[in-house]
Order: sequence, then structure tokens, then C-alpha cells
Amino acid sequence: MEGHLLNIYGALFLAVSWGIVIWLNIFSFSKILSKNNKS
Repeated sequence: MEGHLLNIYGALFLAVSWGIVIWLNIFSFSKILSKNNKS
């Protein structure tokens, strides 16, 4: 049972970390796009 819980926490941790990485990429990408549109 403990191993199963560890797998669930590991999957959640991976999902959260990937979500943060993707969100940061989109955020920086939109910032670059807005800078290009202004100039």
C-alpha cells in the first residue's frame, strides 16, 4: 500500500512540476509576443 501511495504522490508531483514548466513557457512566450506587437 505504501508503494502505491508513493506512486500516486510521484505522479502528482510530476503533473504539478510539468504544469508549472508549461505555464512558465506560455507566460514567457506571451510576454515576447506582446513585446513584438508593441514594437
